[in-house]
Amino acid sequence: MTPRVMLQPGEYGRIRTVRTSEALHRAQAAKKKVSIERARAWVERGNWVADCRYRDIFGNRVQVRRFGRTERDAREAVVEEIARRRETGGTSLDGAQSVSQLVSWWEREMLPLKQVRDQSRSKDKQIAKFITDRIGDLRLFEVTIPRAQLLLDTLAREGYRDRPKKVRNLAQQIWHDALVRQAVSSNPWMQTKTPPRTVVRTKDRALTEPQLVEVRRIVAEWCAPPSDGTARLGPRRGKHLMLALDLMAVTGLRIGEVLALRACDVVRSHEDGSAIISVTGTIVSGDTGVSRQEDPKTATSNARITVPPFIAKRLADHGTGRSGNQLIFQSRNGKPVAPTQIASQLRTALADTGFEATTPHSFRASLGSWVAAKLGDEKARELLRHASVDTTRKHYIAREAALVDPAITTAVSTGLLLSHEAVAWAEAQERARRAPDPEPTQAPFPSDIF
Repeated sequence: MTPRVMLQPGEYGRIRTVRTSEALHRAQAAKKKVSIERARAWVERGNWVADCRYRDIFGNRVQVRRFGRTERDAREAVVEEIARRRETGGTSLDGAQSVSQLVSWWEREMLPLKQVRDQSRSKDKQIAKFITDRIGDLRLFEVTIPRAQLLLDTLAREGYRDRPKKVRNLAQQIWHDALVRQAVSSNPWMQTKTPPRTVVRTKDRALTEPQLVEVRRIVAEWCAPPSDGTARLGPRRGKHLMLALDLMAVTGLRIGEVLALRACDVVRSHEDGSAIISVTGTIVSGDTGVSRQEDPKTATSNARITVPPFIAKRLADHGTGRSGNQLIFQSRNGKPVAPTQIASQLRTALADTGFEATTPHSFRASLGSWVAAKLGDEKARELLRHASVDTTRKHYIAREAALVDPAITTAVSTGLLLSHEAVAWAEAQERARRAPDPEPTQAPFPSDIF
């Protein structure tokens, strides 16, 4: 009995070759259905088939099989595949494959290893699909730094606000995982730069108090029934929109947190009719659809917030018939309402009104700016439930330009004598400074000065 050859990692055994037509003839003679189907598939792939045993870098013995027009072509294809596996550590990737194949491999092998929530995993898949839609047909060695930068610049010119940054961040992760496994020789995305934003930031979209009142009036008119008494077909327009926006305007909740409120999260225990709402979850969109996540966005987002009586009453009316863990905001079939539905309705209501840039998050930023102006930045941070006040100041507080101290400009005017008028002004200021104070009974100014 011939002893079994002990292959070392990276070594392969004897390469065997056979005509695919001969393999089919043998299978038909043996009358084995599985063998016949396999041999027929071989015939379609080439005239010759070559295979051998290969021991990969992890010590696993695998079979490497390749096809060719001639016996030599099939044998060389096996040798090339073994050399490639040695270089790439056994992965199924190489520089000649497409970006779509790389992204598919990353979603299949690497994405499940990330310890993130379903919502984040779903967003990664959306961005990954965006990458494959744009450059999926490129080979990996064709994705150079200039081409990667061109994609980011194109997205910025097309008006995408956050997409260039998200594409760059995710592409860096994908190419890094491929680089570690030697599927690519470099990560071109590391040398790219995220283009500057083409639209204003969240804090710049914060509404002033008069603007907030006007936006609310426009949305209320859009949600109201037609003034002529005619009935609209279908469900009532903006059924949840007004209450959701008002809740954000007075509590600073995120739209997902508003839509995740349950009947048990609202407790009316005050004599004046106000209520306390508990923020215990948020609405997310994942692979399985829209669902309620049993904790908010961050660990610091859990909170209990008091709402005024008029909001508490509307919440109670809106949630009529709800009890326990039932959501206050529900669709017609009892499912959670998607945040994108509220955003879409708001966008439709504000079309051609001058407030097109207003989003549901603008109400949160508007409240943060108002509280910061009245009570200080720390109170705004507490209401918006940020871990750091720097986040509140950077993204959620809009401020008016500070007034330069008038004493500074007066000092410049009286000290920097650039003209005859400046000299006269300085002398007048000096005389006024040295003049004695008027008697209490004496009028400080002539009666006809005005």
